[in-house]
Amino acid sequence: MDEKLSPDSVQVSLDSLLEDVRSLLDRQKVIEALVSRQEGPKQQLLQIMTERQHLAEMQRRLASRHPADLAFLLQSLPVDERLRVWNQVWPIHGGAILLELSSPIRKVFLNSMSREDVVALLRQVGSDDLADLAEDVSRDILEEVYATLDSQSQSWLVSSIAYPQESVGQLMSQKVITVKPERTAHEIVEELRGKDLPRLMDMLYVIDSRHTLIGLLPVTKLLLADPQILPAIFSWKIRL
Repeated sequence: MDEKLSPDSVQVSLDSLLEDVRSLLDRQKVIEALVSRQEGPKQQLLQIMTERQHLAEMQRRLASRHPADLAFLLQSLPVDERLRVWNQVWPIHGGAILLELSSPIRKVFLNSMSREDVVALLRQVGSDDLADLAEDVSRDILEEVYATLDSQSQSWLVSSIAYPQESVGQLMSQKVITVKPERTAHEIVEELRGKDLPRLMDMLYVIDSRHTLIGLLPVTKLLLADPQILPAIFSWKIRL
C-alpha cells in the first residue's frame, strides 16, 4: 500500500520539479541559440530537429506527473516560459491540466492556441468537466466540440452549463432520460413507468431521429399536460 506524502514532502517534490524544468529550459535555450547561428542549407532542418528533440525531452520528463503538479509548475513559471512548457505538454494530458489551472491563466493558454488545437484539447475533456471550461471558451468553438458529443453527453453539457458552479444540479450524475418529440404526454409517462429513473430528475431531454438534443422538457410541465398533447411543443428549445 502506497504511503501518503506529508505536505512538506509534496512541496519539496514540487519545488524539485520546478527547479528541474527551469534547468531544462535554460539548456534548451542555449542549444537553440547555437543552432540559430548556424549557416547553410541545413540550418532550418537542424532547427526543426532540435525543436522536436526538446519537445520529446520535456514530454518524457513530465509524462508521469499528476496534472495538478503540472498546473503548479505552469503557474510558477514566468509568462514566456509558461507558454513554452504549455506548448510542449498540452498534447499529452492538456485537458486534465486545464481543469487544474486558474481561469486567467487558462484563458491565456487558450488564446495563444489555434482554433484547431483548442478543439483537439477540449476533446480530451469529458462532458461533465467540459461545462467547467465553458466560460473560458468562445461560443463557436464550444459549438464545434458540442457537435462531436453523443446525445447523452450533449444533454449533460447543456444542463450543467445551465446550473451555477458547484450547485447540486451541476454535481448530479450523468444519468439522463431522453424522449422523442412525436410522443404524447401519456406515451411518455407510460415509458417512464418501465425505466429506472434517477432519484433527482426535474428535466427530460428531447432528441430527434439523429439522437441530437433539441429541447429540455421540465417534468412538472409533463405531469400537468393534457395526456394527448405533444409536450415537445412547450419544451425549452436548445440553441447552443
